[in-house]
Amino acid sequence: MDKTQKSMFDGSFQVEKNKYSLEENIWLDFTIENKSKKTVYVFFQKENPENLNIKIKETKGYIKHLDKKELGVSLVPEYQLKYEEQINTKYLLNSFLEFKKKGIYEIMISLDVEYNLVSIQSDQSKEINKIETITSIISLEITE
Repeated sequence: MDKTQKSMFDGSFQVEKNKYSLEENIWLDFTIENKSKKTVYVFFQKENPENLNIKIKETKGYIKHLDKKELGVSLVPEYQLKYEEQINTKYLLNSFLEFKKKGIYEIMISLDVEYNLVSIQSDQSKEINKIETITSIISLEITE
């Protein structure tokens, strides 16, 4: 996104709490809200997104990235968002990361969300989709 361009969305990743045990499932709550005054059509995967980017800044302990298999070409659903409407979904962080030791982890999570002002189902759908990246930083403490 051009730095002078106003963001179309408010979005974030959040967790229910900041302290988890090694064996506990950690769910990421993802929310995206349309802040433009226009209806927007967004495209992203609510389950197992291929373009979810996770970076770790370790302050203590170790972390292992799980290898995700290349899924090939997949169709991404379209969601209509009117002004101030939201979409919410959950992603299981443990399916992307495996915490091996207790410690404090700073995690940067980002997701590229494609959008357009015209539905792909419309006859007028000739404009190329734009992309906006939603990014959050989460601090987690993993205990035994």
